[in-house]
Amino acid sequence: MKVYVSGSFTHRAEVRRAALLLGVAGHHVTSHWLTEPDMRFGDPAITEWEERQRCNEDVLDVRRSDVFLLINRWASSSGGYPTEMGIAIEREMPIIVVGTPRNIFYRWPYVRMAASVADAINMMGDM
Repeated sequence: MKVYVSGSFTHRAEVRRAALLLGVAGHHVTSHWLTEPDMRFGDPAITEWEERQRCNEDVLDVRRSDVFLLINRWASSSGGYPTEMGIAIEREMPIIVVGTPRNIFYRWPYVRMAASVADAINMMGDM
């Protein structure tokens, strides 16, 4: 299954560990943001074109996925993962959240809550 893994950029190392577990379980992770060099929005060393390119890649990565996995143990530092989750909601994509619901969109009918990444992987086996 193709999985987009989302989470807080400031906790990218922890989100990468979740992606590794998905790979071991036989899933394909589409989230290029996990392997790209660090880039902070508004950094003067990064051009607007580079920011747009990253945005486009993230949107396409969500769209080419079968399921959206959000590691939601931390608040968003940039607003990125709520935007990505909105794309998944618009596409009526199955969404699995590891962590705490943060707003009414976590009650969307396609959203399932998981206690851990292992539980999320087990849920994907039922899809």
